[in-house]
Amino acid sequence: AIAAALWDVDALLTKRDQLIAKKRDLKHAAMQQLLTGHRRLSGFREPWDERALQSVVTRLEAGVSVRSVEGDGGGADCFVLKTSAVADGNFDASERKPVIPGDRGRVRCPVRAGTVLVSRMNTPDLVGEVGFVDRDHPNSFLPDRLWAASVPKGAVSARWLSYVLSSSEYKQRLRDVATGTSGSMKNISKGAFLGISVKVPTLDEQSAIAQVLSDMDAELVALEARSDKTRQLKQGMMQALLTGQIRL
Repeated sequence: AIAAALWDVDALLTKRDQLIAKKRDLKHAAMQQLLTGHRRLSGFREPWDERALQSVVTRLEAGVSVRSVEGDGGGADCFVLKTSAVADGNFDASERKPVIPGDRGRVRCPVRAGTVLVSRMNTPDLVGEVGFVDRDHPNSFLPDRLWAASVPKGAVSARWLSYVLSSSEYKQRLRDVATGTSGSMKNISKGAFLGISVKVPTLDEQSAIAQVLSDMDAELVALEARSDKTRQLKQGMMQALLTGQIRL
């Protein structure tokens, strides 16, 4: 009876994992179609312009290298981001380290809402990763290995640009322009980054595309949260049922 109860939870987890994988595949397919113009959303017919990123990005700045410590810092109020803070178009504000007191006066480039963070220096598999920042993080600052890309307001959607740069096509382009003699670390120059061309729809279409993909992301986050909660429930069930603390 205990085994059957735990088996049912495993079956539920398997179904949820399959659903998450399916939703993730659907999102990748939607990115491929919507971000290239192969499929247009209803109501949009204007032609797209092909432009270099230098005409889309108004500012590209990096932070500086500062000394930091691992952990939460015990109430520290000055942090530097890890390069792992950006991945697949997403920004994880918790991926940061406290800056030591002696270097807090050297930090620059606080994390600002509406910017796209780009990993300009990283391992070959992670260089060029991006993440969209949806709100200000005034106590968190960029390291020298991350860029913050700003776009002209009223002309370009930063969220749309983050989806473009995190698509499989542009991930590969960014890795292709990365250079470096070390096999373990690659670097993207500012000129190479700004020279990459993108197909740019109108601002309204950019916003509509970004909204569709953002809704899909929100659904994935909710499904993953439910799956995590079920896994925690299973661990609790195992602890209680397999030790006799709770009897069926």
